[in-house]
Amino acid sequence: MPEDTLLRYKCFYCLGEEKQWKNCNRFTIIEEVGFCQDFVMPNSLLTKEQILVRMNQKFSLVR
Repeated sequence: MPEDTLLRYKCFYCLGEEKQWKNCNRFTIIEEVGFCQDFVMPNSLLTKEQILVRMNQKFSLVR
């Protein structure tokens, strides 16, 4: 990912005063299972359930 794109995500989701981190898909997945795969973007169109299914297929997560 280009550095400027990464910086934009960080500024919007992590550093802003509007608490956008609560809307970050990476944050919600980490809260659920303790880690997050690289394919998950903060604004992913996949639902949390779809992300967990994909991760489970790759890592056999237990929920």
